[in-house]
Amino acid sequence: MSEINQNAGDNSNQIGNIHQAKNIYMGCTFNPLNKGDLDDSILRRLGVSIFLVSVFLFWGLMAIVNCIPVINSVINYFIFISFPFAELSNLIKCCLGGNFENKINHYAQQKLQSKKRKNNDSRNKEYIKNLNNKVYVYWLCLEIIDRLGGGNFEGHRRIFENIEFLEQKILETLEKLPRKCKKNLNFHQIKIRPNNHVEVNKIIRKIYRKTKNTPGIKYEDILKQVNQEIESNYTKICPSVLKNLYTTRQLIEISLASDITNKAENKYIWDVKSKNYHYSKDCQYWKALMYDHLINYDAQREIIVSKNKDDIHRESKSRNVEINLCSLCQEQITK
Repeated sequence: MSEINQNAGDNSNQIGNIHQAKNIYMGCTFNPLNKGDLDDSILRRLGVSIFLVSVFLFWGLMAIVNCIPVINSVINYFIFISFPFAELSNLIKCCLGGNFENKINHYAQQKLQSKKRKNNDSRNKEYIKNLNNKVYVYWLCLEIIDRLGGGNFEGHRRIFENIEFLEQKILETLEKLPRKCKKNLNFHQIKIRPNNHVEVNKIIRKIYRKTKNTPGIKYEDILKQVNQEIESNYTKICPSVLKNLYTTRQLIEISLASDITNKAENKYIWDVKSKNYHYSKDCQYWKALMYDHLINYDAQREIIVSKNKDDIHRESKSRNVEINLCSLCQEQITK
């Protein structure tokens, strides 16, 4: 007999979305922000504008001071002249009614300029300036996300993944810089606004105590607790700090997902909204759907699983749907 996970509905905003589930197995890539993911209120924009103008004035003053020969001999010249004033000006203009999600997506995906070249001093200076510039831009994007905070909760994964992506880009860029420049760019680790680490620690301790005092509790129930805490604190705690709780959830998801193959090997699976069913454990779509079936109880999709292929076809015929084995599964089976 077939097993049916019946949660029919719109699954576009669920963590069981097939592309999200695939990421557990294939590695996360850049997931652009959508309009509305960040809080677009007037007060939030005002806070961002005050921050950006303050940064502009400070670094503008430093650039002027750096032109004084005596001070120039003490201060690292390239750190100041490579500050991205053009990008900062664009971000300030965005406070007047622009789309911060688009700006952050644009800067996050920008590629670095030409690589460092041997025996070419002018090219190397430009290369270092460009790297410095990128670190500042990524840092500004992170600070803007924290100051705006989350908008629609359905975009919470995109916000947390963008924070992770930008932090990783900073680390990768710093690795390409000379050691002396890395020391001068340690500012990116400083959070100017107050953080909420204490609140997150309290949440984690609360979940831990509840889990410890509930014998035989399932991983799925722990996941639901974490999800509830993320949703209830989404607008109260700045995203870069709340991301720690999201990372905890990811660890639980990964530990569960890693056992999917053992639990469901040699089973056919079909999402009733699709015209393909899946069988091979090496197929990314099989893994994604099996993840939803076994772990992600919030996934709003109707999934049918069976050890018998005939059960899958019988079910599809009862729904007047013609289905076929997916091409990836066919390739794996015929190998």
